Amino acid sequence: MSVYRKDIFCENNQNIIWSEKRIKNIVKKRKSINVKKKKEFKHLIYSLETQLWLYTELIWFTNHSLSHTFHGPYRINNEEILVKKFFDLKPAKIWKFTKDLSFNKIEILEFYDKNTKIKLDFLERGIRNIENYRDKFVKFSIKVDNNILTTQKDIQEIIDNLGQIIQKGSEFIYNLNQQDLIAKYAEMWFYSLKSLSDELEKDWQPSKDVYNNIYHRREEIDKIWKEIAKEGLKYANVSKEKKIIRIKRIYDPRI
Repeated sequence: MSVYRKDIFCENNQNIIWSEKRIKNIVKKRKSINVKKKKEFKHLIYSLETQLWLYTELIWFTNHSLSHTFHGPYRINNEEILVKKFFDLKPAKIWKFTKDLSFNKIEILEFYDKNTKIKLDFLERGIRNIENYRDKFVKFSIKVDNNILTTQKDIQEIIDNLGQIIQKGSEFIYNLNQQDLIAKYAEMWFYSLKSLSDELEKDWQPSKDVYNNIYHRREEIDKIWKEIAKEGLKYANVSKEKKIIRIKRIYDPRI
């Protein structure tokens, strides 16, 4: 069973990746923490998820979904389960400061009351519920790399470590000039293809020509982009039908 393959745009507000058998097996094995009985954990998990979101924005800018995905909801044992996965959190070849992070991936299972009806969007695999679904949050399970965390101390240590790296990374990025930022942006997109490059036994890193364009031809290329932007403004207020025709002319090789 994989609705994800049939509904890749989350039109039904679901992003089903795991089979029913797999999610049942995981839930059975994982020790969870009840936030109704242990309310102090609710603040901790919210704090951790906020830090993780900020961190993925820090290392990937607006492309933070390169390091996270949300999927579900899975309905098991009269509960809705939302899975939040944060991965590839130490791209040290792009950001050296990430090497000091004490983990590389986190997987959080959030359990909600069966009537919650969580809705996921397509672009960021985020939550699109209008009502406050957090009021129906029942329990969670958290796996950091290969370890299941069950104590406040362990979770707090992860939060503290994240905070330190975010501070260090923010200071580093703040001091980059515009060309260095553009170079980092280019490296992000090349890095996103690293797994494919590895399979082909190719170097994932940008070529010398890419860096040459950034550092030596920046003004020339900037002029071209400004002209493209001007052209785009001409179509800002045209009808939807005309916009579709223009997009087809740009991207459809058959036209």
